[in-house]
Amino acid sequence: MALNEATQIKEAWKQANTILITFAQDSSHDGVASALAIGRALETMGKRVEIVAQDFRVPAETSHLQGIEKVKSGIEHLQKFVIEVPVHETKIKELSYEVKDGKLYISLIPKKGTWKPEHVVSRAGEYRFDLICTIGAIDLKSLGNLFHGHTEFFYQVPVINIDHNSANECYGQINHVNINATSCGETIYYLLKEIDPTLIDMHVATHLLTGMVTKTKSFKTPNVTPQTLRAASELVTSGAQHDKIMHSLYRTRTVPVLRLWGRALARLKHDLNNKLVWTLLTRQDFMHAGANHDSLPGVIDELILNAAEAQVTVIIYEDTERNDNQGVIGLIHTKHPLQADKLANSFSAEGSREKAIFKIPGKTIVEAEPLIINTLKEQLAKINF
Repeated sequence: MALNEATQIKEAWKQANTILITFAQDSSHDGVASALAIGRALETMGKRVEIVAQDFRVPAETSHLQGIEKVKSGIEHLQKFVIEVPVHETKIKELSYEVKDGKLYISLIPKKGTWKPEHVVSRAGEYRFDLICTIGAIDLKSLGNLFHGHTEFFYQVPVINIDHNSANECYGQINHVNINATSCGETIYYLLKEIDPTLIDMHVATHLLTGMVTKTKSFKTPNVTPQTLRAASELVTSGAQHDKIMHSLYRTRTVPVLRLWGRALARLKHDLNNKLVWTLLTRQDFMHAGANHDSLPGVIDELILNAAEAQVTVIIYEDTERNDNQGVIGLIHTKHPLQADKLANSFSAEGSREKAIFKIPGKTIVEAEPLIINTLKEQLAKINF
């Protein structure tokens, strides 16, 4: 009899020793919170775990998540380099090494006999990880340079792919994609509940509820179901610190971030026929608000929440690293089935289906706005909503 996905994942976890957990580069807080939940559950099972996401920085709103400071922004020491010398006849008496002029010198002294250069073999050794667990990544490309810089690793080591997005490409050896769930947090709650409910302690429950709250905008999105609310209730019963979550996510917004939100909302424009909304932010907006680019994910979340009918949300803002009013950046967010990276392909956008970013060099924001919006409208006009 074929094993169901939960049983397959449980067996894969049991057999693995060291597990890499990662999530999409442009993931919401649901990604990191869910990764931390899986990580703690695996550590409870006695596994060695590392959580890595490309260029990850700890968002202020998620400082309540235990262990978030351990999330790394890149993979370290992924693979050993092995130097092989036969010792069945020529035994080693002494081994030493030194680093000189940027080179490593390894010295071997035999008890008797000698080695020749052709006796020495060098090769890449095994990877440190024997299992990969991806969270909320619809494809491997959405992992950013973590994947692009280590493609062989992702193709040689088994992958467990956990997601809730129907656009997921099911690229793993085991694919657990629950399209009825609102978030990865909800998906993982059902998964752990089936594998072993005792793995859901207070911290795991807090992580999972954080993912659900952020992804559903505090249970305000239309895809929230009675099962979602029941899962949230059960997580609170398991010890999830709901008050702490709400305080960190929604009651610690700084005045600069709120000012930037206000400026973005004041300039909100829309094209209802194409289900497109957009806004503009100038260098002066960032300066007067006292905010920076780290505030933009919160701004786009606010735009999505205030324009629920929109399928495409765009922030066009001036590149604050330039002082000549030239150079504009576009941040685009789409809902399924639209694909952000393809919609903005003519601008050489980088990102994923949900979020993408692109630059328009040599243009002012006034010049770039019609160029960007008209291009997107042309693309959207070809799509039958």
